[in-house]
Amino acid sequence: SNDAGGLSIEIKPIVYELDEPWQFEVSFTTHQGSLDFDLTEQAVLIDDQGNNIKPFAWQGGSGGHHLSGILIFPPMLRQPSSITIKIADVYDVPERLFIWVW
Repeated sequence: SNDAGGLSIEIKPIVYELDEPWQFEVSFTTHQGSLDFDLTEQAVLIDDQGNNIKPFAWQGGSGGHHLSGILIFPPMLRQPSSITIKIADVYDVPERLFIWVW
C-alpha cells in the first residue's frame, strides 16, 4: 500500500501465472478531489530485467472518493524473481512503487 498526497492506494496480485494475463486488485481512497485519471496510462509493470509492460485493461471505473477494480497486464513469458508496479503522476506524487519478490 501507499499513502501520499491525500490518496491511499492498495494493490494485491490476484493472478500471476505464466501464459495468463496478470491481474491486480487495486483500491483507491481519497477525501479530496476525484479519482478521474486513466490508470492504463499511469501504471506500468517492471519485471526483474527492467522491462516496462503497460496494462491493457482497467476493469473498474473512475471518479468519486473510493474506487476499486482490476488492473490487467499481458501474460508473462517467464516467471520473474520480482516485479514492481509503478504508478506515476497521481495526486501530485511523481512516483509510487509497489514491489513483490518471489
